[in-house]
Amino acid sequence: MYAMPEFSDSICAGLFSSASDVSEIVDESKILTKENDFVLLINPSKEIEHRLIPAYINATIRKARGNMHSDSLSLEILMFVSGTMNIGNAIERSGARGGRFVMFSSRKEILDKMVSRFSMKLLKSYNLVLDMGKCGQVAMTAVRDGK
Repeated sequence: MYAMPEFSDSICAGLFSSASDVSEIVDESKILTKENDFVLLINPSKEIEHRLIPAYINATIRKARGNMHSDSLSLEILMFVSGTMNIGNAIERSGARGGRFVMFSSRKEILDKMVSRFSMKLLKSYNLVLDMGKCGQVAMTAVRDGK
């Protein structure tokens, strides 16, 4: 028997620029997040907007089922975004590594704190809508490792 996944109704994302070191921002995100929260910094790409919601849904379902490949929801989402279940490959393919990155968060309050703390500039806001009635229909059972 599986627990029902709990989806956040306030997920948000945006394309940001910052002069701060990405690893410093990631470290701070770990401090600001609670058990069911996440902040994920992703390398920007053309298809990222379309991958965030399915990746979030699938990672949340895996967490509820207790079969995540990693120990954090952020890493699980990153693996689905990048199309690989190998953590190292996911970080290499899709992890943020420069002054421009997509920040994806479970709560706008966390994103706002990060923006304020690191003086980030919002370049583009993503309109993410999670249709609770369709979450189960979007879920995949696995991601094949591929480019």
